[in-house]
Amino acid sequence: MANKLSENAKTVLTYLQDHDGEEFTHKVIAEDTGLSPRSVTGTITGLQKRGFAERVEVEGQKDKLVHATAEGLAFDVDDNLPEA
Repeated sequence: MANKLSENAKTVLTYLQDHDGEEFTHKVIAEDTGLSPRSVTGTITGLQKRGFAERVEVEGQKDKLVHATAEGLAFDVDDNLPEA
């Protein structure tokens, strides 16, 4: 089903939902979730393609910051379906 998320995607999206209004580097997300940095990067790319996450460039900073979009915040990872 197209709405299904991988376990890594559920982990990362839940982390971003739990930290609404905050932005994190891939490295911080990896450290906090226990996922490898490489897995987090790929997972965020997938979440970004679905409109659930966004990467933001910060002037003077090498790493982009990541946060959940409004659509990502509304997505129910337990049901794997968007909330009405």
